Parts: sequence; C-alpha cells; structure tokens
Amino acid sequence: MKAQYRNLLWILAIALLAFQLGFKPLGVARDYTLSELGTATYVFPTQDIVSTIQEARAEASDEEAEAEEPDEPATDEASDDTADEEAAVDEDEADTADADEEATSDSGTDEPATDDDETTGDEEATDETPELEENGEEEPEQIISDVELEGEIWDALDEAGVWVLNGGVEVGASQMDVTFAFPVDTPQEEALEQRRMAREVLEREYADVLGAPTEEAISEEEAAIRESVVFQLWKLQVRQPTAQVQLGLDLQGGTRLVMEAVPITRYVFVDQAQVLNIEALEPEESEEPEAAETENTEDADDAAETEAEEEEAADEPEEPSEAAQEVTASRARWAAIAEDLGLYLMDQDVSVRTLTPTTTGLVLEAKTVDQEEADALRDDVRGYLAQQVPAGEIRVTEQESFFIKSDTIERVREIMQRRVDGFGLTEPIIQTQGDRRIIVEIPGTTPENIEDVLDEPADLKLMWFDPGRFEIEYEEIPPQERDPRRPEKSERVVIIDATTQERVDDEIAINDPSSRIVVKGSQMRDTSSATPGAAGDWEVSFELKPDAAADFREFTARHIQDPMPIVLNNVIESAPVIQSTIGAHGRITGGFSLEEANNLKTLLNAGALPVPLEVVENREVSPTLGQHNVDRSVIAALIGLLAVFIYMLAVYRLPGLVANVALTIYSGIVLGVLVMFGATLTLTGIAGLILGIGMAVDANILIFERMKEELRSKSLGMAVRVGFERAWTAILDSNVTTLLAGFTLWMFGTGGIKGFATTLIVSVLASMFSAVFVSRVLLEIVVASPLGKYSSLYLGARPESIMKEEPRRGRSAQ
Repeated sequence: MKAQYRNLLWILAIALLAFQLGFKPLGVARDYTLSELGTATYVFPTQDIVSTIQEARAEASDEEAEAEEPDEPATDEASDDTADEEAAVDEDEADTADADEEATSDSGTDEPATDDDETTGDEEATDETPELEENGEEEPEQIISDVELEGEIWDALDEAGVWVLNGGVEVGASQMDVTFAFPVDTPQEEALEQRRMAREVLEREYADVLGAPTEEAISEEEAAIRESVVFQLWKLQVRQPTAQVQLGLDLQGGTRLVMEAVPITRYVFVDQAQVLNIEALEPEESEEPEAAETENTEDADDAAETEAEEEEAADEPEEPSEAAQEVTASRARWAAIAEDLGLYLMDQDVSVRTLTPTTTGLVLEAKTVDQEEADALRDDVRGYLAQQVPAGEIRVTEQESFFIKSDTIERVREIMQRRVDGFGLTEPIIQTQGDRRIIVEIPGTTPENIEDVLDEPADLKLMWFDPGRFEIEYEEIPPQERDPRRPEKSERVVIIDATTQERVDDEIAINDPSSRIVVKGSQMRDTSSATPGAAGDWEVSFELKPDAAADFREFTARHIQDPMPIVLNNVIESAPVIQSTIGAHGRITGGFSLEEANNLKTLLNAGALPVPLEVVENREVSPTLGQHNVDRSVIAALIGLLAVFIYMLAVYRLPGLVANVALTIYSGIVLGVLVMFGATLTLTGIAGLILGIGMAVDANILIFERMKEELRSKSLGMAVRVGFERAWTAILDSNVTTLLAGFTLWMFGTGGIKGFATTLIVSVLASMFSAVFVSRVLLEIVVASPLGKYSSLYLGARPESIMKEEPRRGRSAQ
C-alpha cells in the first residue's frame, strides 16, 4: 500500500500543477516592481488641463492689473513737483557723467571703463527685474501650450527632489503622466515615497485651479489580481480560478490587417561629371603645417609675432574651400531639381513613393507594373534630368524592380506566416485575396507595433562609406528626446560630409556613388538570435551563407579599424568599428531593447518581402460566432460534462465516482498543457476537448465492465487488478488510432482544423493517463479502505466476493 500512496501523492502533485497552469488559483503576493512604479498617471477632475490653467491665470492677471492702475493726478501742484524732481535727477545724472569723463581722461589709458559697464549692467538688470506682488511671490507665467506646462511641471518636481525622468512629463486632456527615473537598487519604500511626493507637488501647485488629483492604479494586471483574491494567508493568495488559455478569433475576436502588394522600381540617378568635378576639387591638407614646423629657425620675437598672427586668423571666420562650395551648391541644385521632377511626374500620372535628392543626383521610387513600364520611366526621367543639367552626364547606377509575379503573393503569405509565428501568436488566419492582397487575422490582443513589423520590408545592409566623402560620429541624444522605451540608447549616429563638414541625412550617404554594400539581409541564414550586449542593451547575432562569408572575411580583413554602418530600411542604426577579421558569424548592434532585438530577429529569420506592402485596413474584429453563440456553446459543453458525471455515478456507483474525479483531473491536465504550450482554443478545439472526455469515459467503461465480469469469480481487489490489465490492450488500440488521425490533421491542416487536432491529441494522451493510471490508483486505495466492505457500492459485486481474499501473483507490494 505504500506504493499506492506514493502514486496518490504524484497524482495530487500533477493535478495541482495542471490546475495552477490552467486556472492560476494560487499565487504569491508580490511587491510592486520598479518597472510598474516607473510611470504614474495623475488624473484631475477637469476636461482640459491647459485651457483651465490659462483661463485661471488670465483672470488673475486682469484682477491684478485693475488693482495696480495709477490714480489720476489730483492737482497741478503735484505735477509741478514731479517735474521739478525729474529736473533735479537729470542735473545729478549730468554731473555724474562729467565726473566720469574727467576720471577717464585722467587715467591716460585705453582700457574700457569697467565701472561704467558694471553700473550700466546693474541698471539694466534692475529694469528687467520682474515686479513682485505684495506678498513677495512672483507672478505665475502665462502658458500657451501643453509643452510649456510640461516644462513648468518638470521644474516644480525637480525642485521638490522628485526623481522624474528628464522629459518624462506628458500632459493630456485631464491627466498627467509622470515618468520616474529610479536607480536599479532603489528600495520599494523609497520609490513609493517618490510617487507620493509627486502627487503632493501637483496638489500644491494646481489643486486650487484643477482640483485635487487622483492616482490611477499602478497596473491593470495588479488591479485584476487584487480583485480576484478570495483569501490570503501571509504571502499565499487563493484567487478565483480563471482559465488562462488563449481564445481564438471565433471566441474572442482580434485584429484584422489587410495589406496590398505594391510593384515598384527603385532608381539611383547620378551626374558622373559632377562626381568627377568634386573629386578633382578635394583640398590638399597638411602641407603648410609641415613647412611651418621645418622652418623653425626664427628667433623668439618672430615666433611670438607669428603665433599672434595665427591667433588673429583663427578668430576670423574661415572661407569655405572651393570643394565645399561646390558640394553645397550641387546639393542645393539637386534639391531644386527633385522638387521640379516631382511636379513633372505628378503631371505624367506617375505614382511616386519617395524622391530623395543626394549630393550628385537623386533616388526615385515609383510604382511600375512591369519591366517595360520601368524602363520607359527610367528613360523619361533621365531625359528630363539631362535637360535640367545640360553639361552633366546622367547615369543610372542602380535600378531594382519589385514586380508582382504568379507566386509573389504566395511567398508573401509564407513570410507573413513565419513573422507571425515568430511573435508567438498562434492560430492566426493568413489568406490571400486576389493576386495582390493578403489578409492577416490574429486572435486576442496583439502587440502595438504588429502593423509596423508585418509590413516592414526588412531591408538590412552592412555598408562601408568612403572616409574621404563621409565621417561617422556619435552624438548624445538630449534627455528630452530619448525614447522612454529605450533608455539605454543614449547616442545616435551622425554623418558628416568630409568636404563641407556639414551634417547630412542618412540617405545621402547610403546612396552616394562611393558607398558600398558589403552584406545584405538576404545573404544571412535564418538562425539569427537576440543576445544581451555588454552595455546593457541587446544585440542580434547572425550567420552568413558560405559565399557571403568568404567575401565578408576578405573585406573585414582589409578594413580593420573602419566603421561599418548597419542600415535597416534606409536608417543607420549604428556604426560599429571593425576590430578584427569577421567570418560567417557577427553581431548587429544599435542600442536595441529586448523587444526591438526580437522584432529584428524575427524579420531576419522570416526573410525580406519580395515586394513592398501597404496597409489598406487595420481594425479590431469581434468574435466571428458572436458572444451569444459562444455562451451557448460553453453551456452546452458544461451540460454534456455534467450528464456524463451523473451517468457514471448512477451506473457504476463508487467506481463511477472515481471515474468522475479522474475526469476532473483530466480536464485540468488538458487545460494546463494547452496553456503551457501557448495553444489557442477555438470552437473546434472545444469540440476536440469534449471528444477527449468521451474517449476518457469510454476507457473507464471498458475497465469497469471487465471488472463486473471478473467479480463473478474473483475477489474485489483481484477483479480491479485483472480488469485494468485485460482492458488495457483495447484502450491502447483505440487511442493509438485516434492519435494517428490527430497527427495527420495537425500536419496537413490549417486554422481551425489544426486547433482541433492539437486539442484532440492532448486530450487523448491525458485521457489515457487519467483512465489507466489515475483511476486505477484511486480505485485500489478505495477498495483497500473501509469503503471496500460494502458490496452495494460496486455494481455486480457479490457480498461473498467482497470478503473473499485470493493470493496475489508475483511479488507483493511493500
């Protein structure tokens, strides 16, 4: 019996784990985390915060102005006295000025009169000093926008010592969001104190005008957990059981995206004559400084004089070189040409997606149906540019087309499937519509940036910029411009034109004729992964295909200590320096957050889209079956389960009760497994679950009927053992055939069919475990208990067989 009780403990542990996974009825009370405390929302009882404050301060200013209006002169004598006083003051100022002039002439030097300057500065400062109110406080400044109000709130919080993130104050219609900047080791009590201080500051500054603010719940998840708590003993919480399984589109709705494939051609037009002209005007440096160093034979006085002249020359603004002037003029000229070209193409009914001027040309992306139309547009634009630049030599250095072919939309569907699967979103509906559109329906709540990721072209390039044309630098991102979701990204890449020393857009450097693409995303294997970086951010590791790996190794060996810009969709994410020869494996850096690194990994592994996509529709959809039908289906399932329970109890009595307990454990195991593997439960999945319940009951019926036959000649304990042993072969055969059918549906089915197969497979495996193992252990324990002495509890058992004991075969259990 000791072995049976050990098995009972295993059954209880598995049941508790399954119900915890599926329903989460037990939980541990937790303190707030720093991430939850990072942003607080303070709500005011007003419709518009900015307008309310503006009106209140405007009224206060009007009242103060009325109170401070000067009275009219009472008599003419008062005016005369005032005039005499002003004349006396003027005479005193004249005498002071004469004295200052004499002092200046007596000094006999050319030094500036510092005393006069200081006096003048004091007078100006005095004039500009704001008038104080009678109570000694400054009059509040008028605000004209929410940005000014946010700055005012930030200053007030900062003065009070609140750890508010710079720029982390956002004013809405009736609420203020304050983002805190807690150090990693901040205690929870101190973080909560900061939130309380922030609320007190807002009450002190704005409660009289806006009303006292209330703080929203720290997180919706925490509020839901608190509401579900039924009982708590210290840290252990007993909560209302709630199914944690994901529901499909038919049960809860989701998001529907309709995207259309757009055939385009990308052209890069370059004026080769202008390129050669700029290269010929490159300034020659470092000659004069070297000559100055070699001619170091002058005496000390001459050296000092030369140094003074150089300092004077440094103070004067330098004239831009001829090459710099040429580059600036060329860039301005092409910007004007691009603007005129856009108008020209609009008149020609050409659909232009992007038109970007560069230093020596422009980049055009336009919709083209086929190769003939793409070539015709190329010739037309080149002819137009030749007219605009008669002395130039217009060349098309790049022409890349993305056309819609017979298999294009199917390839897009496959890539969409891989991208959605990479998000961990299950049971999506991805289907094509015609030869240009694709529909993606995802159940439940989807990520906010799902649209950006699905239609992202995933155009990744590792590039090299000519150091003679462009310099790559990093600049610190101002705190107010940093993305709160990416606090670790404090720097960004800046591209400087080496000739003009001016900052240029990323696309100018990317499309420059001297720039080179070293590796494309299509040359990477689909094995990319997100890994933590050394600076606390995240990186994406990649592996190149064999052909690309050999070229990449050769290139990096020749360009050690050169920066390699990482370009994603024509945006330079970072520019790491090549430290050593790199082979097939490398890392993509860029100050990514975990979410961004995972998104990039998903895009690289899924592959680049064969054509660009445009989102035609993005909306939420309700359950396809309707809530009424969903409720009826759930009620029907519960009624069916209750009917099975009643039938088993009425027909088989105590063994039927044991079977019902096993079925309850079976239901918890199925739900726990579905939650653990992230499966989505649809209406067809519910059908598979109910079918599994029927099969589990069928196994118990086979066992109990076999027991009834054995009870005619054997004792109750022996009948239980023999009944389970002899019914096992029939149970195994029926369940194996069902599993084969389920695996076939899962491999070749899609959508609801696949969901049905998944639930069916899990149900069959769980039913075998519950019917054969759980039911047997529980029944053997019941038979060995005092309940085993009552024959009326066992249908078909004779009283003499209850008391009859037969010798066990084999070794007895210890």
